[in-house]
Amino acid sequence: MYSSIIAIATLALASSVSAGWNGRGNGWRTDTGTSCCWQGLRHCQQDQGDWGCVQINGGGPNCVRQTRECDDACGGSGYAYQRTRSNDDTCICTYDDASQQADRC
Repeated sequence: MYSSIIAIATLALASSVSAGWNGRGNGWRTDTGTSCCWQGLRHCQQDQGDWGCVQINGGGPNCVRQTRECDDACGGSGYAYQRTRSNDDTCICTYDDASQQADRC
């Protein structure tokens, strides 16, 4: 009984740790971006109740939450986020505060 509990706990821990791993052995998956213009920021903060908004390079705006889980993956870029309401645990690295409107709108 005790060994079954240990095995289940170990499996759960391994699953949670490897969830964001890119499978290639070189770290977490990352995207980069900048903070959103006021429309995206307003949607994420007021309509969705999220921390902020990041305009992903090569994609659309994404509502995000700040996370310390991505600090290492982002290499100290300044800000580390993950998407909200998504199963995608990719780290989003920016030099911009996602809770503030972008300077370039």
